[in-house]
Amino acid sequence: ISFSGGISVMPPGNANLGTDLSDDHPISFVYDSLLVSANPELNNPSGLTGAVRLDSGGQIQCSTCHNPHDNQFGKFLNMSNASSSLCAQCHTKIGWTASDHRNSSKTWNSIAPDPWPHTEGTTVAENGCENCHRPHSAGGSERLLNFIKEEDNCFTCHNGNVAGKNIFSEFNKASVHPVGNNIGLHDPTENALVSSSRHIECVDCHNPHTVNNIDGTMPGSLSYIRGISASGTTVNLITIEYQLCFRCHADTSNSGGAYINRQFPETNT
Repeated sequence: ISFSGGISVMPPGNANLGTDLSDDHPISFVYDSLLVSANPELNNPSGLTGAVRLDSGGQIQCSTCHNPHDNQFGKFLNMSNASSSLCAQCHTKIGWTASDHRNSSKTWNSIAPDPWPHTEGTTVAENGCENCHRPHSAGGSERLLNFIKEEDNCFTCHNGNVAGKNIFSEFNKASVHPVGNNIGLHDPTENALVSSSRHIECVDCHNPHTVNNIDGTMPGSLSYIRGISASGTTVNLITIEYQLCFRCHADTSNSGGAYINRQFPETNT
């Protein structure tokens, strides 16, 4: 850091957050029972009394995660974030305990690009949340994903360099779900029956916080996904695969139908 006229200048790099914090974890907001009641995937604030804690006003601050006087865990973190143990102090995602993104011991085969350029973890499990998210200087402000294009957060591992199957290459085929056509249209809370705008993303069919390789009556890759029943009503957790397909390939509003012109234009499968 250089000093000129009493003003410190942070050198370029990831440590320089700038003055626009929209691509960083939010701070200076009250974390209380009212906030938790509106989001069941947040932990009770009464448990934040250890290394990760709120300020005297009950707010999340930089000091909730960082201690500027102790670099024991790197990045001046209050505790190690291996396997996202720091993130888990506040966040408990539904289904995360059994998720492959929490438990997988898969490693990177060193073929570019690096799927984890901002972490020191060497397995999927060690990176945890940071497989897809970045608390500072994220690719986009919404959900703090590593990349602003939703599918890019999946393809960095599912290109055969970490995950066993190369899903990325499948999208070079002539007939695919066009996940690259849109950016920022998907919302996890969107109405399964009424889509505000036509789109398809990986996370429309797969929940990254719950996916696993345990297949029962339903494939583990489709766990905790909403759909539409044969009678046309919303199903919060699908129990039959076609209920997922019916979100787009039934009477869903603004689904847009198929790209292929057919002799009989019936898009309701």
